[in-house]
Amino acid sequence: MEKYGCVSFSGLSLYYCKHLQETPITGRRRFIAFTPAQYEKLSYETYKHVLHQYEKEFLNEDHPYHTRLTRVFHNLLWANRDFVQLNSNQKWEYRVLDRPYPKYHINALCVEHGLILVNSSALEVLQTDDELAFIIAHEMAHILLGHQQENISQGQLLDFMIIAVMAAIWTMIPNDGISIVTHWFFGKCRELFVDLPYSRKVETEADKVGLEIMAKACYDIRAAPVTMTKLSIDNNLNESGKFQMEFLKTHPLSTKRAEHMNHLLPWAELVRKSCDCPELPSKDPRELIAFISYLAEQRYLKLKTRQNLKQVTYKL
Repeated sequence: MEKYGCVSFSGLSLYYCKHLQETPITGRRRFIAFTPAQYEKLSYETYKHVLHQYEKEFLNEDHPYHTRLTRVFHNLLWANRDFVQLNSNQKWEYRVLDRPYPKYHINALCVEHGLILVNSSALEVLQTDDELAFIIAHEMAHILLGHQQENISQGQLLDFMIIAVMAAIWTMIPNDGISIVTHWFFGKCRELFVDLPYSRKVETEADKVGLEIMAKACYDIRAAPVTMTKLSIDNNLNESGKFQMEFLKTHPLSTKRAEHMNHLLPWAELVRKSCDCPELPSKDPRELIAFISYLAEQRYLKLKTRQNLKQVTYKL
């Protein structure tokens, strides 16, 4: 038994080491299970599924929101030709979903085949192109860094490991009840200690690379923490005051991401200057953060008051 276990572990270790690659742009080492041709087929199937799922919500291409998204997206793409050429076969497509605020979150998503979808709520709330540029650059970063491919690869590797452990336990204790409990336990441990921390890690990486993409396109990088503050306010209003624990979330808390953006601004400003961008405007967009937060707090208090009144009325 020990002999077979050692052989299995050695084989898995060899498989892991042979599939280590460097992440484009950042150089971080990571596990990738697929060849480019294999993942191209997989990502195309995902692309078709997502396109079919959301196509009825697409705004027309002559809509002002789509026009604005086109302007910002092409500015980012043109200024980052060196990043884009790291994968010359990468296709790009973008659409605006008819999802107005406040019914829908400020949100955007991407598919590694090159599709970026943005809720119309984001274009409503992010009122300047600088603010919008960061959320688009963040999604572009996910695609350029190959995060979805990495995520699927890691999931496959973890599945192999869990199956091996489950098989060993079943060999020693062939009991269905123990097998079910063990499977549930391993699933929860994987979610809390592997999947969620990994997701937050790549989100932080996409934030940094997204800020760099934004800086190279000569946008006002100080708008990035403003964008994250607005996302934080949106989350707080929609969570109805629920306490937010970061370790239970796929993304770092928006407040922490805003702080991280502020920390990276001096570095991003050097990137911006290296691209011969004009000086930043004298008016700092971050000056609005306190005022925006105050208005959001007042709105939140009104919502809580209404909820409390409803609860009292219901009890009466």
